[in-house]
Amino acid sequence: MNDINLSPACLKPQRGMDTPWGRADLVESKTDDNSVLVVSTSSHGGIGVHIATHSIPEYFKKFAIYAETWAWFEEDCSWSAAALALPELFLDSQQAAEDTLRNWYPDAYAAHFGRMPMASESMVVRERERKIRLMNNFTVDAAWGDSAWNVPVGHVYVRGRRSADNAEAGFLIPVDLYKSPIDEIVLDAFPRWEPDRELPQSKPKGPTRSASA
Repeated sequence: MNDINLSPACLKPQRGMDTPWGRADLVESKTDDNSVLVVSTSSHGGIGVHIATHSIPEYFKKFAIYAETWAWFEEDCSWSAAALALPELFLDSQQAAEDTLRNWYPDAYAAHFGRMPMASESMVVRERERKIRLMNNFTVDAAWGDSAWNVPVGHVYVRGRRSADNAEAGFLIPVDLYKSPIDEIVLDAFPRWEPDRELPQSKPKGPTRSASA
C-alpha cells in the first residue's frame, strides 16, 4: 500500500494510492522525484506537495490538508496556492490560479501580489464590503413564495437578518421587487409581516376537475 506520508523517494505515484480524498483514480507526477503530485479520485482531488522538498509561503500554508511531510491542496480553490507557490511546475495554469486566488482568497492574494483586490475583482471582497455597508439593515436570509402559508398572491415572504445585532424579522415584498441581486435588497423599507404558521407550510392545491366533468 502506498502511504501519503512517505518521502518522495519511497512514494510510487500510481492508481489506487491513498490521498486525503480517497483512493486515486489518476496520478500525475510533476517532478522527477515525485515530490509534487496531481491526483484525482472518484469524488475529488488536488495537488500534493512534499513540504520537506518544496517551500510553501506562510500565507498559503493554511489552505492545505497536512499529512506529516505532505501538504495537499484541494482542486476546487486551494490548488491555486500550490500552483502559484510552484509556478515553474504549473506554467499553463498561472492565470487561472491568480484569478481563483483573487476571487476566493483576497488576503493571500494581497500577501502574494502586493495589493488587495477590489470588490469588482473578488466575490469575497464584495461580500465583505456589502456586509459592512448593510450591517445596520435587514437583508435577505430566506424567502418563500405565495404557495406558502397565507402569503398573498404576487408577494414573497422574506425572513430578514440584521448582521449588526443578529436580529431577525419577517417582511412582505411584491414579487416583482424581489429580484437579483438578492443580497442587495434592503428590507427595512417593506412592511413587517409574518405568516400564519398554524396553516400548512404549503398551500393545499385546489380541487381538480374529473375527466367526465
